[in-house]
Amino acid sequence: RPWEGAVEAFVGASLCTETLAMFRIVGCRRFFTDKWRILDALIAGLTLLCGAFFAFRRVVHHAGDVVESIDMPILGLRFALQPVRMISTAKMVVRAHRMRTVAIVAPPPPLPPADPRRPCEGLSRTILSVPLAAQLQEMLPCYLRFVEWTLVYSPGVHGTSMNTFYRQQGGPNLVVVRDAEGA
Repeated sequence: RPWEGAVEAFVGASLCTETLAMFRIVGCRRFFTDKWRILDALIAGLTLLCGAFFAFRRVVHHAGDVVESIDMPILGLRFALQPVRMISTAKMVVRAHRMRTVAIVAPPPPLPPADPRRPCEGLSRTILSVPLAAQLQEMLPCYLRFVEWTLVYSPGVHGTSMNTFYRQQGGPNLVVVRDAEGA
């Protein structure tokens, strides 16, 4: 039947193209170190041999019996090896799935909060802890989140003059206040 021949020719051409493409991609040495690729090459070779016998039978009409006696065992061997090829493909799919699953299962641990505050020499005690500073930093506008913080005024470092407080201000500020009760 013509459609069976067309399907066989299409599948054979696809197999040969895939095998040749893999040979070109991975190179000769890596291609022949993998037993499944060697099996693919063997099946592709048998497919090409069956195609050559098919073409020879079409060209030389009286050689049909001789060619068919050679073609049938090769065709049988080719179709016997196809399930092995399917097993190799399934094995590669399972291996790729395992690699993907391993990569997804273990997320990296969260990073500790970064301290945006620059150290200040005269400051003996701070009221802003690292976790609280990190929380405040996340609430700032984007253009200020990654700016290092500098202490511009503290009564313990700069004195209690309001003039000093106003003179030190420049640019965006974050004011942290603690009352006499420590709140």
